[in-house]
Amino acid sequence: MGLSLSRPLLYAFIPILAFLSLRARKRKNSNPRGLPLPPGPTPLPLVGNLFQMPQELPWVVYAEWAQKYGDITYFEVLGQPIAVLNNVKAITQVLEKKAVNTSDRLWMPIFDLLKLDWSFPFMAYNPFWKLHRKDFHQHLGPIQVQIYRPIIEDQTLRYARAMIANPQDFWEQARSWIGLTVMRVAYGIDDAAYNENLIVKAQAVNQGFSEASIAGRYLVNYIPWLKYVPSWFPGAGWRRHLDAIGKMSEEVSVVPFRDAKERVGRGDLDEHTSVVRRLIEDLPSESDPSYLERATVARNVAAIGYIAGADTSLSGAYALVLALAMNPEALKKAQAEMDAVIGSDRLPRAEDITRLPYVQAVVKENSRWHSIGPLSLPHLSMSEDEYEGYHLPKGTMFLPNTWAVMHDPKRFDDPLAFKPERYLKDGIINKDVLDPDNFANFGYGRRMCPGRFLAVEITRYFAMCMIMLFDITPRKDEHGNEIPLKLEVGSETICIPAPFEVDIRPRSAKHAALVNH
Repeated sequence: MGLSLSRPLLYAFIPILAFLSLRARKRKNSNPRGLPLPPGPTPLPLVGNLFQMPQELPWVVYAEWAQKYGDITYFEVLGQPIAVLNNVKAITQVLEKKAVNTSDRLWMPIFDLLKLDWSFPFMAYNPFWKLHRKDFHQHLGPIQVQIYRPIIEDQTLRYARAMIANPQDFWEQARSWIGLTVMRVAYGIDDAAYNENLIVKAQAVNQGFSEASIAGRYLVNYIPWLKYVPSWFPGAGWRRHLDAIGKMSEEVSVVPFRDAKERVGRGDLDEHTSVVRRLIEDLPSESDPSYLERATVARNVAAIGYIAGADTSLSGAYALVLALAMNPEALKKAQAEMDAVIGSDRLPRAEDITRLPYVQAVVKENSRWHSIGPLSLPHLSMSEDEYEGYHLPKGTMFLPNTWAVMHDPKRFDDPLAFKPERYLKDGIINKDVLDPDNFANFGYGRRMCPGRFLAVEITRYFAMCMIMLFDITPRKDEHGNEIPLKLEVGSETICIPAPFEVDIRPRSAKHAALVNH
């Protein structure tokens, strides 16, 4: 009932499955032109393609299916139509050109248990969602994120000092760095103990969501009334697990905003401005009829700003360090460029990135090589639609296969290799090459992540500092041989590279002195 689906349990719910099957047939009757559905694997009676849903690296399986079925692979699970979009063409046609119909979200029953009603990315496409998007753009747009550069630079340099002092603790130091950075940007709190407590809980919430949203992982997503099973019921360990995450979800969305309001009310000043302070200062008076809604939106925007940003940025940072250790020539080229442009007498500044095309290419290639969200968050259609002569039923869940897009051998030569040069032409960024930051990594259409500009700011500055200040090499075993490195990920919605071992050392005493100055 919890983390996996068993056949005996499904057979116990045959009446429910029959009802879902009848509902699916009714949906098919709303196809007046009699268009065929897109091709896909053959379903079983009642359960559809439930037992064919891949649990391990599903994006790779879907990419393999695409070789047989084409741009769109269609299947159904217990009456829910699902269409995997496998390339740029299908994603552009369905999620961007038809965005007015395909920008909704599927609210899964498990989200109720995880208490994710505050989470902007999962909200339905409606006026309340648009209020959140408006606030995001006002406070985290491409110009506005520059306000937070002092925080990003300060926290990244703290991280560099920590790496010089204790280079063996790269993994945990990086986790702390990104968490503290995003917490300070979101809430302005420079209290490591306070932030660390919330960061740990936020990461648990992210992990819970990431596991829960894997298709087929939790039966409650297909039989909604299971969410009413009490936690004390025998065999309901899955419910107790989700309830614990739900409690943390409520805490991380409410507590820091409440504390920030109290600080603003007392007149306390933060060293640097934060998203939440600007949001609170923009609120109308509490007597205003719109206050409650505006305050709720402000609380949600601040929360998702750090909860969604922490794990995704951390995943990209881990992958970058791994890529540089695996590709020493790329690291040397990037270091040579930074030495020529910046020198060794000062630390990099955020604006330096515009004069560093090879470093830009390294960052872009890292985003392409490692797909943080291999399957982008699903979209939902609000009415029937068509795609190249195929019928797309109302309520179809669209899964954009971002990994397949960014590893398409027709678009990227040797797609599993790390090659920053693919983004360069005549010494400058080649804009004809598909940019993962503009298409893919941050979602599609009207549901593109509005926090993407902050994520790019953080990632670029981290990359500049790591490249300029450190040599990054594979760790050696007791015989002096390099321990092989490989990019390995799990099957969660947010993919973080599996732990790996590298040596990170200052390039010289002069470089170390820059950090400790």
